[in-house]
Amino acid sequence: MVNEDGFFSTVQDRKDSGWVYVRGRSETDLEEFVAVAQPAAGETSWEPEVVNTPSRDYAWRVHTPREVWANYLVAKANDLGYGNFKSHCADRWIAEDRDYTRERLELLHDAWMLLNHWPDYHL
Repeated sequence: MVNEDGFFSTVQDRKDSGWVYVRGRSETDLEEFVAVAQPAAGETSWEPEVVNTPSRDYAWRVHTPREVWANYLVAKANDLGYGNFKSHCADRWIAEDRDYTRERLELLHDAWMLLNHWPDYHL
């Protein structure tokens, strides 16, 4: 999933279906996720820890209650207020001096270009 907070991949905890791993390639992205998700966690006993897993395909992860992840997604949908995603991300990431801003914006553009060709199957 890509949003203004960063790039995320989420998978279920194999041992507990009530939990997921929110994964990313940037520690900063997961710190932003935690900053947004933790207030919405409510009365849960969730104590998020951004863990570095350098030997894994996603170097960073946070073990998260499934309900917290779902609440985060709802909060992001409810807060959506921009008309152009790439421009919004550029404005925010530049203002925050986010790590790898130029590379992040290039990836957003590349994804847009790839999906722009989709209906005609000219990938």
